[in-house]
Amino acid sequence: MFITGFVGSFADLVGRLQPRGFAEIILLAAIWLQYRDGRSFVTRGDVRRLLRRQDHLRMPRNFSRDFHAAVARGYLEEVEGEDGYTVATDGFRWFRDECMK
Repeated sequence: MFITGFVGSFADLVGRLQPRGFAEIILLAAIWLQYRDGRSFVTRGDVRRLLRRQDHLRMPRNFSRDFHAAVARGYLEEVEGEDGYTVATDGFRWFRDECMK
C-alpha cells in the first residue's frame, strides 16, 4: 500500500492529496495511524492528537461533526467491543482513487 512506503510527514501526505474537507483529513489520519503506527484500530482521541501535532494543518472547528461525517460517509466503521474505529472499504476506495490522480 502507498502509505507504508510514503516518505514524509502526515502533513506532507495531506498536502500531496489535497482532500476536499475535514472528513477526508480524518480518514487520512486513521489510515496513517493504522498503517504507519501499526494500530488495529484508532480512537477519536488518537485522530485528534495527530491533527493537533501538525503545524501546517488547522484543526477542524467542529471535530465531532467532522468525525461523524467520516463515519456517515462510510470512511470509518466502529470496531465492535472497542472504543475505536477502523478504516472501512469506502475509505480505502476514496484513498486509492485519490492516490491514482
